[in-house]
Amino acid sequence: DVLVVRVRNFAPLEEVEKRYDQINAFEKHLSENGTTVLKFMLNIGYEEQGIRLKERLVEAHKLWKFNPGDLDDRSKWAEFM
Repeated sequence: DVLVVRVRNFAPLEEVEKRYDQINAFEKHLSENGTTVLKFMLNIGYEEQGIRLKERLVEAHKLWKFNPGDLDDRSKWAEFM
């Protein structure tokens, strides 16, 4: 709830920073109490993302995944990175 909110300006920067602090505090609490926190990031390049978006328009079983907002987000690639 921070990356898209920040890039699309859905909330003031101060609110986004507060959310980062809350996430960090929560993860710290978990780790201090014996929970191992694992984070994973799916890193898809710009070219691969374009291929996958096109597949959503061509392959019938992927049509449900297409959201016109994905194209808007793709135009903000640099900001998301």
